[in-house]
Amino acid sequence: MGILEKIHEVLVEIRDQLPITGSIELTGDELKLQDKVLIHTGNDDLERHLTESQSKEMQTAVDQEIEDGALTGKGVEPTIPWDARIHSSNQSTTVDGEYRRKRNITDELYNSVIQELTDKSETSETSESPATSKKPPTLGATSKKPPTLGATETQAMDYKSAALNRINELFDQFKVPHNVIVQSLLSPYAATTFDGVPAEKHGAVYEQADKWCIDLRRLKLEVESLEKMVEGTEHSAAVVNALRVYTREHNGDPEHGVNSVPCSKLERLIETIVGYSDEWAQYLEG
Repeated sequence: MGILEKIHEVLVEIRDQLPITGSIELTGDELKLQDKVLIHTGNDDLERHLTESQSKEMQTAVDQEIEDGALTGKGVEPTIPWDARIHSSNQSTTVDGEYRRKRNITDELYNSVIQELTDKSETSETSESPATSKKPPTLGATSKKPPTLGATETQAMDYKSAALNRINELFDQFKVPHNVIVQSLLSPYAATTFDGVPAEKHGAVYEQADKWCIDLRRLKLEVESLEKMVEGTEHSAAVVNALRVYTREHNGDPEHGVNSVPCSKLERLIETIVGYSDEWAQYLEG
């Protein structure tokens, strides 16, 4: 059996194991794939001298045919959707029904994209799955455990730490005067220090202090935006004076700036400054 016959026999065997529609024919001294001549030999000497390197070149040609779509698989539905980053551009599939891997990509990229596509698929299936029907409550069926000694104390200690962190942020970062903090957060509980606040009120103090910090961040942005708007103009002094007036009107101390306004008045102050900024924007644009 000549070398062409052997190659033809191997290719046919491979073709028969794949769900493909390509023809492989041996005619005289030509081996054709999809009517394309892969190898042509004019005599037995050339056929005998077909080297291992040439065989590899022929295999590369077959692989390229597969890459170009000549031997596109028609297997089962792929479990991983096609993605241009890792899959062959012609969307051909393997014998297992999966899209063929693109050439010259790293395993790291391939595995990363596969994981990404798998996670998306699982998330989609979860969101589309019907909701689990709820069973009516039955006597003694509750999974909640009865409260144990010390649980309330642990929760109160967590709120205490969180509240103290926010109070320190008000004092250190935002420079809120100490007396304003005491008046706003502690006085409602007849306390002058945090230790005087009842443990069951630590959560309420934390929530109020946390909102105060959020409002101060917003106030800072609004004031900076206003000051930048008139920076380098003759109107800078007017804006500084207006901020002092607004601070006083909202029970703050002009000497300590807008951050001295009590938290109960802060939202109103922010609204006032936003309106003032809009007026300046219209004036400067006109």
